[in-house]
Amino acid sequence: MTLPTSFYLKLAGACFLVGAGMEFFMINTGFYRIVTQAEAQNWEETRDLREQRAAALRQQLLEQYRKRGQAPPEALLKEP
Repeated sequence: MTLPTSFYLKLAGACFLVGAGMEFFMINTGFYRIVTQAEAQNWEETRDLREQRAAALRQQLLEQYRKRGQAPPEALLKEP
């Protein structure tokens, strides 16, 4: 059983209206502002952890290049 094309057009229109209503509600309640602030705070709180992981990864890569007897790329040798 196939449904007529008009059904799918009405369904698409209804979904669009529901999505637009949700976005309107989220913008008017300040949801995006709150989420952006929370993400920025989380990003700052985890800065040290990210830097430690990057340094450990850099050391692992340098060790792999040394084991193979290859020269690492210049970008890997520079400290951030």
